Amino acid sequence: MYLDQSTSRSNDADNAASSARPAPASSEFRSRLQTIERLLTTLDQLPASDPPPDLVARTLRRIEEHDLAAKTFGPVGGAGVGATRPSV
Repeated sequence: MYLDQSTSRSNDADNAASSARPAPASSEFRSRLQTIERLLTTLDQLPASDPPPDLVARTLRRIEEHDLAAKTFGPVGGAGVGATRPSV
């Protein structure tokens, strides 16, 4: 059972050392958790399929295409590793 991060405090001064305990998860959280567990159980029941026979070839081709694009157009997303700033 998951617990949320909030705490409940006891008013008992004698029990001060153990007064901070995690509060039980809300009913909304429990409902969401049960929904996720049902979904994962359903997915777990699906048959495992074999990867396509050309997966390695397609992966290597995409890596080569990415490398070619990086050489042609420069790093993706702006300044990347090895990028230099223009001198002023």
